[in-house]
Amino acid sequence: MPVFSVLIINYNHANWLKERIDSVLNQDFGDFEVIILDNHSTDGSIAIIEQYRQHPKVTHIVINEQNSGRPVTQWQHGVELAKGAWIWIAEGDDIADPGFLSACKKSIDNNSSFGLWYCDSNILDSASNTITRRFSERRNGIFKTTKWNTAYCQDGIKEINECLKYDCTVNNMSAAVFKKDLIAPLLITLPSYIYYAD
Repeated sequence: MPVFSVLIINYNHANWLKERIDSVLNQDFGDFEVIILDNHSTDGSIAIIEQYRQHPKVTHIVINEQNSGRPVTQWQHGVELAKGAWIWIAEGDDIADPGFLSACKKSIDNNSSFGLWYCDSNILDSASNTITRRFSERRNGIFKTTKWNTAYCQDGIKEINECLKYDCTVNNMSAAVFKKDLIAPLLITLPSYIYYAD
């Protein structure tokens, strides 16, 4: 069984998809499988995905015949197929540093109680591919702190009470890795869950 199952979730991200898939396949920690799920793209994404069908790391390619209307449906299906102990939902329009999984593995090896691990992310200008900002700057600004300047480990309830109930401090799905046995039951309830931000 692989340590990580990487779910590459795509809908009409052909402009970034090859770079995204390659950034996963080129991770310097190699104990992972890749599951590619496409939500009925109409922009040429399917032709890109098909180039990876025979890749030894790619265990499943799922192409929807119609759009599900909800990304969470793709997440659920990917988690059902996943064999890894940890799930990385890698959105189709993001790219990853080659050391992403190795940094994650090092952290979870040192903290066996982890259920969620995430890292800082660069925000790129889509036209020039240049860094415009880091997510940590946004979070530090909102909470008037320097908390996200360095790595830390914290009890989940404490993290929720300090931060997460006021603002989503996890950058996005692509920056996070979840323990499968914790996230799989939660995904069952997500189709009825609506996130509202004011």
